[in-house]
Amino acid sequence: MTRKKKTPKAANGHGSVRWYPSAWRYVGQVKRDGRIVKRVYGTRGERSPAEQIKVWAELKPYLNLPAEANPTASVQAYMDAYADRGTLVPRTRDCYRQAAKYLARLGAKRLIDITPGDIRVAVGSIAGAAKRGKTMNRTRQIAYTMLHGIFEQALRERIVAFNPVDAVTAPKYQREEEPVVFTPEEQSFLCEAARGTACEAFLLLALTVPMRTCELLALRRRDVNLSKREVEIRNDLVESKETGYKPTLGAVKTPQSRREVPLSDEAAAFTKRLQAQLATGRATPDSLVFTSSDGTPVRHSNVTRRWWKPLLTKAEAEKAAHKAGDRDYRFPVHAGLYDLRHTAFENMNAAGVPLDVMHKLAGHANVSTSLKHYSKPSEERRRAAVDSVSRWLQGRAVATR
Repeated sequence: MTRKKKTPKAANGHGSVRWYPSAWRYVGQVKRDGRIVKRVYGTRGERSPAEQIKVWAELKPYLNLPAEANPTASVQAYMDAYADRGTLVPRTRDCYRQAAKYLARLGAKRLIDITPGDIRVAVGSIAGAAKRGKTMNRTRQIAYTMLHGIFEQALRERIVAFNPVDAVTAPKYQREEEPVVFTPEEQSFLCEAARGTACEAFLLLALTVPMRTCELLALRRRDVNLSKREVEIRNDLVESKETGYKPTLGAVKTPQSRREVPLSDEAAAFTKRLQAQLATGRATPDSLVFTSSDGTPVRHSNVTRRWWKPLLTKAEAEKAAHKAGDRDYRFPVHAGLYDLRHTAFENMNAAGVPLDVMHKLAGHANVSTSLKHYSKPSEERRRAAVDSVSRWLQGRAVATR
């Protein structure tokens, strides 16, 4: 026999609003020192979220609300406060502010007037928006997360009776395009095309260690320990609206992103580049390893335009020369810089590196993140798995004869 779970009692001075079947209406009341100081009755037979919020609104003057709680404030005011939290890194703050622009119609309403239907319409309207021809699945997810956090805070402050976002199905993030994972042969042509260029060290380091592009561009001399053959990830190179999109050193994405990463033998070009920089005598411990021609931090867009795109074009020509008879093959010239991180994961997967080690090297908070987004077997590994099973079955058939 299962016992019915008791409804938790409201704290002294906080009040409660519940549906009473005997009265067939919502009844709200505030108790203080065991005595009911205020009781509010809803419309008989009306059991909608709007009616529950209406009862709460009448009960507000008698509640012990925090000094900063404002029941009549607009959703926009709470979205601005949510995005301006000091714990957020500039890049995340920009994402919340961008999502808030698509919720302007919802932001004009009062927080206590919002219903699940308003949330559903506001988040769903973002699906129709387009950015460079792609649906904004990620923006919908960010908007949903922000609204859920706002109402959770309002619920703790007793501004609302319930979180209306809980009644709305969370949007799922669907990747617009599958990430590109370079095959070992394609990686060799990339390295050959980068030999002697400014991006050689950058490429070798990105293919051997799953570092983010912003982490690579933020590497300083003090972060590199050549004797131990390792680098310490301390910062990200951030381009945010707060700094006018000027590349500056900022905090890492998550606390787990600050980590020590060993260097491989294949990163010899990286070591040579750093030693040459030290030999000039002009470098300081805070000098960046990867900079523009005048020694300033390099923009992400400049890395793509000046290093990455020419490198892909050159590698495509090299590959075409060796694949002259294969008309079906196409070199992935549309690949982005972040695909190097996916390729580094695939390299470690193919080498048999345990998943718990990979997620530490990548700076993920949980192993599930690495498993969900990065540890997807390539076509070569899938074919190898099927072939190994086929060979095993053939061996069992021979043994049973």
